[in-house]
Amino acid sequence: MTSSGLTAHVQVTLASPVWLPRALPLLADVEQARWARLRRPIDRDADLPRHLLARLVLGRRLGMHPAALHFTRDCPTCAQPHGKPRLAAARLCFNLSGTASRPSPGATEQGLVAVAVVTDVSRERQDHASSERQDRRVGRNEFAVNDAHDVGIDLETVASTRFEDFDEVALHGLERAELEAMPHGSRAASRATWWARKEALVKALGDGLRIDPATIATTAPAAASDGSRLSPRLLEPYRWPHLALADLHVAGLQDAHVRVGALEPAERVVGAVCVLGVDRVRVTVEPGLDLARDLEPYV
Repeated sequence: MTSSGLTAHVQVTLASPVWLPRALPLLADVEQARWARLRRPIDRDADLPRHLLARLVLGRRLGMHPAALHFTRDCPTCAQPHGKPRLAAARLCFNLSGTASRPSPGATEQGLVAVAVVTDVSRERQDHASSERQDRRVGRNEFAVNDAHDVGIDLETVASTRFEDFDEVALHGLERAELEAMPHGSRAASRATWWARKEALVKALGDGLRIDPATIATTAPAAASDGSRLSPRLLEPYRWPHLALADLHVAGLQDAHVRVGALEPAERVVGAVCVLGVDRVRVTVEPGLDLARDLEPYV
């Protein structure tokens, strides 16, 4: 597999989910109808904040009112409006995710929502004349972001993967072998990390549950993964020439509005970002956006 030499720069905006029924008019009719069809309160509570956050973040980037954005959700197999959300009239690659916003009894988790946007794709130039082996960037050639650079993001709490048969259903044989070699105390976080990576990957591909997660193997969570590239064997079933994953480290994040660092270990949040058509991902995190305050001018 040849290298594309490209790096995707991704901005991730985080917020604590808040219940804002008065902001429903910011959503399109089809989005409101989709939200109304959700049966479980926990799903409805999570769905509204993440879509409002997406409209706020993307509206700011495009200089548009959040309600003026038009999204499509065409399914690649049946063309029904339940696929990956995309902007209809702008080549801006984005994706959204979130954790549960209703804590279980005795838990402190209040949930987290996120939007990832590919801000640019570049080929970084290095100073080869330097005698020191340093990663010094002296400039970069930027390229237009297009559909080939689609992005996926996923957030998971460590507790979310603690259910019977998770390993058999979700993990590749290589991952299960690595898990067996780990200390018991680190296995729960490793499971969540693997799952977040797989979810980010399939969300970037737009294939969702049509891909068996047990056929995807990623590197061990203990390995350095700052933009690390997946090896060809991991992508063999999908024949995608270039794809990069990066872990999203939010466990220590602490802000006036997002207090992930205060969570108990079982409620800790892990995440991953995946971008297509590149060899490396650089992630910038914007924490603590106050969704209720920043939406107030629009509702």
